[in-house]
Amino acid sequence: MTKRLTAAMLALVLTILLVAPALHVTAYGTQIAEAGNNVPGLEQISPPDDTGAVPLGYVAISREEAVEQIRQAMEDREDYVQVSIKHNGYATNEVLEEMMKDAMDHTGKPTEGDYLLWQFESWEATTHTSIYSSYYRLDYHIHMKHYTTAKQEKKVNTKVDQILAELDVEDASDYEKVRAVYDYVCENVTYDYENLEKDYYTLKHTAYAALVNGTAVCQGYALAIYRLLLELGVDNRIIVGTSGGENHAWNIVELDGVYYNLDATWDAGASEYQYFLRCNENFPDHDRDKDYETVEFHKDYP
Repeated sequence: MTKRLTAAMLALVLTILLVAPALHVTAYGTQIAEAGNNVPGLEQISPPDDTGAVPLGYVAISREEAVEQIRQAMEDREDYVQVSIKHNGYATNEVLEEMMKDAMDHTGKPTEGDYLLWQFESWEATTHTSIYSSYYRLDYHIHMKHYTTAKQEKKVNTKVDQILAELDVEDASDYEKVRAVYDYVCENVTYDYENLEKDYYTLKHTAYAALVNGTAVCQGYALAIYRLLLELGVDNRIIVGTSGGENHAWNIVELDGVYYNLDATWDAGASEYQYFLRCNENFPDHDRDKDYETVEFHKDYP
């Protein structure tokens, strides 16, 4: 029985002939170009004129504020966001890549962090650099693709509220919360074999597929667990790697200061769980990607 996480669809080639690296199974990249070069979708956006006047929307903000704007646009499933930041040099691919990465860092909020990262398909951007006496202003125009729409996320929100009301574990222990969520997902989500080989059908990778449609691949299972447990105040992360030689995703969850492995995909429909709250040594046939095996990661998630 093959249950695998499909590699992401799109790798975008940089104008300067660099390719942005794939981030686990979600490939994302940038296309850096000067604004005004007939880039589709940017015809109405113009850089500062020769007088140095700053058009509306080009006021430079801090890097941290820009990251928050990008994160909010992702959370709202916007397909475009423009940010302008003060910097000490010209716009580079690395500046934007780091901001995009930071926008999807784990924050502990249910609709941020891994919930954004693993439902995000790709991005590309154009930029314009303006030089001032004491700083450079970098104007980034970012086009984004998501696995879900804002309308679908509203349905997820409604379903999440219904599930949590049904589980009624707000005042329970963290273990009871984890068990209730795990039971729900294992009992109510089936594996999407029908769409497994359809690379174009990306919805199977989402919490929407798992919670609203009731069928998903492992990425959808993990996202459902991630969302529901964070809504209940239980910290957890999505781990990607391989299982049975195939790309795979599962969760780690915190109980009493340490993290245990959960794999609802493999336990779904089982009469007895084999992958519930397991330490690494007792979690067979699961190999993490290298980013989840670093000293720093294990320090943050012991």
